[in-house]
Amino acid sequence: MKKILDSVFTAQNITEGSREGLPYWIFWLLLCIIILLLAFIFLRDKDMRRRLDSFFAGIKKNLIKIRLHSILKREKTKQENFILEIGQKCWEEGIEISTGGAVLSKLASMEEALSAKRLEQEDSEKKIQDLKKNLEKSQKKHDIKQAQLETDKNAISQELIKISKKESEINLQIIQHQKSREATVKKINDTNNKVYDIKNDKNLSTEKIKAEKEESTKKIKCLAKDIKDIDQAIDEQIKEKIKLEKKAEKQNDKKSEYNQQIKSINEKNKQETRRFHKEIKEWEKTKHKVTKKILEIDKNKKPLYQNLGRLVNDKRIDYKELAILYSKIDRSYKRENNIKKQIKNIDKR
Repeated sequence: MKKILDSVFTAQNITEGSREGLPYWIFWLLLCIIILLLAFIFLRDKDMRRRLDSFFAGIKKNLIKIRLHSILKREKTKQENFILEIGQKCWEEGIEISTGGAVLSKLASMEEALSAKRLEQEDSEKKIQDLKKNLEKSQKKHDIKQAQLETDKNAISQELIKISKKESEINLQIIQHQKSREATVKKINDTNNKVYDIKNDKNLSTEKIKAEKEESTKKIKCLAKDIKDIDQAIDEQIKEKIKLEKKAEKQNDKKSEYNQQIKSINEKNKQETRRFHKEIKEWEKTKHKVTKKILEIDKNKKPLYQNLGRLVNDKRIDYKELAILYSKIDRSYKRENNIKKQIKNIDKR
C-alpha cells in the first residue's frame, strides 16, 4: 500500500507554490469541523447548558431591574414635581394651613424681596433703553451737523476750483499780452533801424528822407501807445490775479475752519459715544446682578414650595384646584409600589 501511494504522489507534478502551505478551503473546512465538534460536545453536556442558561438569565434579570429602577426614578421625580405644583398652587391661591406658618412667612419674605429686585430690574432696563435712545439721538444730531459742514466745505471747494480756473485764464492772457508786447517792441526796433538806414542812404533825396522819417516817427508813436495799452492791460490783469489770490486765501482759511470743526465734532462724538457705552455697560452689569439675584431667590423658593406641598398633601386640604394633583400623586404612588413589588419578585427568583 505504501508503495502504491508513493508511486501515485511521485507521478504528480506538484508546483513549488503548493508546497509552501495548505489551500484556504482546507483551513475553513477544518474550522467548520472544529465548530461542529464543540456544538456536539455542548449539546451532550447538560451541566454546561444549565450554567450558560443561568448566566444569560442573570443578565436578563439585571437588565429588567435596571429598567424598573429607571422607571421608579422617573416616578419619584414626577411625585416631587406634583408636590411642587401643590405648593405653588397653595401659595398662589392663598390657601392657609395651620402647620405651614413658618414656610408661608419665609415665602412672603422672599416674595417681597423678589418684587423689590424685579423693580430694580425694570429700572435698570429702562435706564439702558433711555441711554440707547439718547445715544441714537446724539449720533443722529452729529450726523446732521457733520453733513451740513461737509456741504458748506464742498461749496468752498467748488469756489476754489472756479478761482483756480480764472487764475489760469488770467495767466494765459498775461502770457499772450507779453508776447504781443515783445512783438510790438520788435516792430519799434525794426522801425528805428529802418530810419537809421534811410538817414545813411545817399541815394535818397532830402525830402524823401524827411517823409520816411516822419512816417516812421508816427508809426513808432502808435506802437508805443500799443505797448502802453498792453502794459495797462497786464497791470489790470495782475491786480485781478492778486484779488483772486486773496479771495482764494480767505476761502482756504474757511475750508480749514470747516475741517477743524468737523474734526472737533467727530472727537466730541467719539467721547459722547464712549460715555454712553460705558454707562450702558454699567447698567447692564447692574441688571445682570439683579437678574442673578432673582434667579437665586426663585431657586430658594422651590424647596419651600415643596415643603408647603408636602404639608398640604399630608393634610389633604379640600380644595377644588388641588384635587387633580392629589389624584396624580396617588396614581404615581400606586405605580411606585407596583414597581417595587416587581423588583422584590425578581430578587426572590
